[in-house]
Amino acid sequence: VDSSTWGDYRFNEKIKVLQSAIQDLESLEIDYVSRNGEHTKRVIDAYVLVYKQNIWYVYAYCHKREQFRLFKIGRIRTIRRTENNFVKREFVREDIPLQFRQENDEPTEVKLEIAGDTLPDAEEWLGVDCIHEENGKFYAVITLPENDGLIRKILSLGDGVKVVYPERIKTAVKEAAKKIIAAHE
Repeated sequence: VDSSTWGDYRFNEKIKVLQSAIQDLESLEIDYVSRNGEHTKRVIDAYVLVYKQNIWYVYAYCHKREQFRLFKIGRIRTIRRTENNFVKREFVREDIPLQFRQENDEPTEVKLEIAGDTLPDAEEWLGVDCIHEENGKFYAVITLPENDGLIRKILSLGDGVKVVYPERIKTAVKEAAKKIIAAHE
């Protein structure tokens, strides 16, 4: 598996360091940038690599927070082996937080119309089982968390995806598109 971007192999190096630290039970020092832009140095004990929706994470015990956390590997700026071994804490697979919904993310049923040339991208995002053909057009009816990430994802597919309902999401996409246009004038 090669998750690095073209021409950048640093990501694979992080994966290799994480894999060997998991195997050797060795603590790591990471320089981590949170989604809010908070930059922290942390010592972690890595337990397992997680691959979800085309994104790599490491499930690790964080010494700073004194609890298990899920770290997005793409947000780890630097990673360094400490040469300090740790004793494994007990955990079960069900403890890994794989439902990424935020507290204020309401699950909402969304219907999307998908253009044929955007179909492969939509299938990768939503899964092929969620997309159906109706009168020669492709549609997805799916329950998704209603948040800014949903609006950004719809926008990332350009004019290949059209929100059929709900109206508030359609309006949010239009408003976000207007801001993009204004930024480029």
